Amino acid sequence: RVRVEGLSEPADVFLAVTEANLSTQVERGENRGRRLEHSAVVHSLERIGVAAPRAEPWATNRLLVLPASAVVGNLQVVAFAQTGGARHIIASAAAPVR
Repeated sequence: RVRVEGLSEPADVFLAVTEANLSTQVERGENRGRRLEHSAVVHSLERIGVAAPRAEPWATNRLLVLPASAVVGNLQVVAFAQTGGARHIIASAAAPVR
């Protein structure tokens, strides 16, 4: 469930699923032979609606399809609101996937 309230201007609302504790064994290039550690790798990013300033909060429910290869304990859901013109992020929240 995503809920947005208290906006001073309309904003696009996005939902991302990220995974931490990933790594890549590099086989070519300047980092050849190194293992690179990654955090907050985005598996999916979706625009889920537009929230406008109003008395009532904007809210929606979403069913997430998680990557089969993901480790649930490393997953996080990130929601954020971004203005239409300058694309500034004006609100954000994150929660672990359980």
